[in-house]
Amino acid sequence: MAFTAMAADWSEEAYKEENLNKTGTGAAIAAVPAGDCGGLSGTISSVGNWRVDKQNPTPTESNIQVQRNGTFPKGTKTSIGGVFVAKSLIDALGNMQHPVAAQKAQAIARHKELTRVIQGGLSQSVGTWAMTGGVNNRHGRFRFYRVSGTFSS
Repeated sequence: MAFTAMAADWSEEAYKEENLNKTGTGAAIAAVPAGDCGGLSGTISSVGNWRVDKQNPTPTESNIQVQRNGTFPKGTKTSIGGVFVAKSLIDALGNMQHPVAAQKAQAIARHKELTRVIQGGLSQSVGTWAMTGGVNNRHGRFRFYRVSGTFSS
C-alpha cells in the first residue's frame, strides 16, 4: 500500500482574516522535509509571510501546521492548514548518510516518498481554509489531513 493523505477532522480554530491572500504558502510547504516532522514543537520552514510548524505532538502523531508569520495579539490563531503524521513513519525513514549503500538508498527513497505525501496533504488542507460562521461568529476553519500507509521500499 502506498501513502495517502486522507481528510480528517475540521479545525474551527484557524486564522481569521476575510479575503486572506495565501500566496507563498506553497513555498513554505515545499521546504518541508519528512525528516524534520518528528520531535518536539518548533518551526520546520519559514518563507515570507508563512511558516510550517510542529505543534503539540501526541504520543503517536506529529501535528504539522501551516501558519501565518508575524506578530499577533495573544490568543490569535494563525493556522490555515495541517496534517497528522504517525511518528512510526517518521521513525522508519532511516539514515540518508548511512555508510551501507543499500540502506542509504532506501532511506533517501523513503524520505522522498513521505515528504511528497506530507507536502501534498498540507497543500490540500490549506485549500480547505475558509471563513465561516454567522455575522457575530466569524472564524477561520480548515480540514486536517492524516498521512497513512506503508513505504514502497
